Amino acid sequence: MRYAVKPEPLNAEPIGSLRLPHLNTMDLRVSKRFELGGGRRIEGQINLFNVANSNTVTARTVLSGANYLRPTAILPARIVDFNIAYSF
Repeated sequence: MRYAVKPEPLNAEPIGSLRLPHLNTMDLRVSKRFELGGGRRIEGQINLFNVANSNTVTARTVLSGANYLRPTAILPARIVDFNIAYSF
């Protein structure tokens, strides 16, 4: 009787020996509040995340094989967020 042997993935490098690039991001927020009287107000906000739209690698595969050092996660793209809040 024959048995198929499944190869086990091995760490190609000791854990922590490979370092990823430094991660620098810049986020901006602009907001404006308008008083409506009687304790009521409305506030608008615009948030801009990852202003430079950098695509830094944040995770890689460190197991031996065809995917060795393949990026598995990158910094999310530039995101714009609009908010309006009404307080009473």
